[in-house]
Amino acid sequence: MQKRVRVEVRDGRVFIGSLECVDYLRNLAVSDAYEVGVRRDDGSFRSRRPVSIGVLMIPPEQLKKIEAGGPPKAARYQPPDGQCAPLV
Repeated sequence: MQKRVRVEVRDGRVFIGSLECVDYLRNLAVSDAYEVGVRRDDGSFRSRRPVSIGVLMIPPEQLKKIEAGGPPKAARYQPPDGQCAPLV
């Protein structure tokens, strides 16, 4: 698959990385993953300095939202000035 994705999980955390696969149980595997912020209960988004996670496995019951972008960047994700780069 190798698409850039932004994934939001039920506890509000938001990750960006490259979608590797979806297994038969619908778990998502995301490589080169970074935690980039938290969506609060009121709907506002609080970005923070990206934290490198590496490979991330997300079970379907924890998945809240997934957005797909373009092909993954050749280099590791480097957001400008600690901000989240758009997935356009």
